[in-house]
Amino acid sequence: MGGEASVQAGECGQGRATPRGVPPGWGWPPGPKPPEPGWGGLEAFVLLQFLIPAVVFWPGAGAGALRMASRAAVFGLGLVVWVAVAWAASGAVARRRLSWRARWQPSSPFPARHWLLASLVWQLVMVLHPTTNSLASALASVTLAASVAAPAFFVGLVEVTPARLKRLVLLVFVTQAFHAGLGVAQVARPELFLPPSLKHPENPRDLIAKAYAYVDGSGRLVVRPPGLSDQPGAASATGASAGLLGMALAVAPGVAWGWRLVGLSGAALGLLAISFSMVRAALAVELFCLAALVGLWILQRRIRQLVAFGGVAGFAALGVLTVVLASPARGAILERFGSLVRDDPSKLYQEHRGRFLTHTFETMLVEMPLGGGLGRWGMIHVYFGNPNSLSGSEQYWVEIQWSAWALDGGWPLVILMTAALGAAVRSTWRAAHDPLLEDPARYWSGVILAWNLSVLALTLSYVPFVSPMGAHFWLLAASCARCGRTWPPVPPPTFPPLAANSTAGVATAPVTAAPPQNQ
Repeated sequence: MGGEASVQAGECGQGRATPRGVPPGWGWPPGPKPPEPGWGGLEAFVLLQFLIPAVVFWPGAGAGALRMASRAAVFGLGLVVWVAVAWAASGAVARRRLSWRARWQPSSPFPARHWLLASLVWQLVMVLHPTTNSLASALASVTLAASVAAPAFFVGLVEVTPARLKRLVLLVFVTQAFHAGLGVAQVARPELFLPPSLKHPENPRDLIAKAYAYVDGSGRLVVRPPGLSDQPGAASATGASAGLLGMALAVAPGVAWGWRLVGLSGAALGLLAISFSMVRAALAVELFCLAALVGLWILQRRIRQLVAFGGVAGFAALGVLTVVLASPARGAILERFGSLVRDDPSKLYQEHRGRFLTHTFETMLVEMPLGGGLGRWGMIHVYFGNPNSLSGSEQYWVEIQWSAWALDGGWPLVILMTAALGAAVRSTWRAAHDPLLEDPARYWSGVILAWNLSVLALTLSYVPFVSPMGAHFWLLAASCARCGRTWPPVPPPTFPPLAANSTAGVATAPVTAAPPQNQ
């Protein structure tokens, strides 16, 4: 009876029309799983965002048209990849003769993209704000926001398997670890590894370098390492990323020992970059996200990872402390980070970055509830702004992300971006607990969740969503939402009840097609 029922169910499935929700021409059930996707637009996006900033190491590129072109290329890359991926995807589905709507609508939409689209529309409206600095700076501001958010839209047009999700995380880790390692080398051999614009901090005219320098125990003036950029102290943010992702790689399931050693080394370099940059916020964010990752592993009952993490974290911390104590800058470093223990952390934050957060919600959003106009802050104003603009649209000093959103769009933009970030975190959380995903995919989704929390924490002291870090946030979050939902293309159908068996006189119960094993 059971064998007969399964045969009839198979016949019913083959003869049944295409289930609702399956685009015409795909049919059901799906055929064999397609081959694993190779390297493509997602990987190129990560690598190019890593390589393009290296142009600042070209002699004479620290200021001028070449530097501006490189920064524009980094931020415009998202839109270029979006167009390229959409064009390739439209051609691929056209060969399957899908409808126009199916051709452009992702089969597993990223929930945050609707909020992001609304935020971009609102920023377009803000171009008409009476205190917008200039049309050029306003359009540049909207273009920058669209480019950073672009991965949230184009990831849904490509295939993301568990193996590709892991590959993306490893790519981000390797690029961040190289960034942090270069920062450590810049402290040890500044004459060799610093970009040309920061090689002579003893020159009084180099105000930027002197403002971000400190004196070590030997009396040497040390520029806070910029890594693969020309912004002093930038290696601290990449160091935090390398530390988190490196420790996660070192204890990941199903990873070769060579990669575990790479992860441990990258984590140590990341912690050293934070130490030599002396950015307390980066260390606080690192500890917060490691604690969040440990908490997630406790919920997932990953006992092996928890035990291994204790050993890896202790070994990395011991190695970093040994290097710091042996360096001439040990006194300055211990004094700087010791304040996190000696003083009240909340009071310390309020005295430095916290006052900008207070000013945002108690002053900016009260005086400018609908924003203060576009193109009034940051490098957008420097490159595209009008210094002779009317009163009320002059340059505005912005230090943290919430101030940037408040100035660019007021309460509407703050609410829309908060909703987008919440939707992204929620979808990543669901991927980390999705029983239909393979265990490695759930593991890396949890790591991405912890990393994304570090980006959210940095909004309290930095502007990550006008940087490559913000683009990586949307890339990895959207990849988690996409992973495991590319194949099969839709949930399996439920077949109608079979006809009653006339010989046995017993009706067969409804049969539901079992979901295919997630590969």
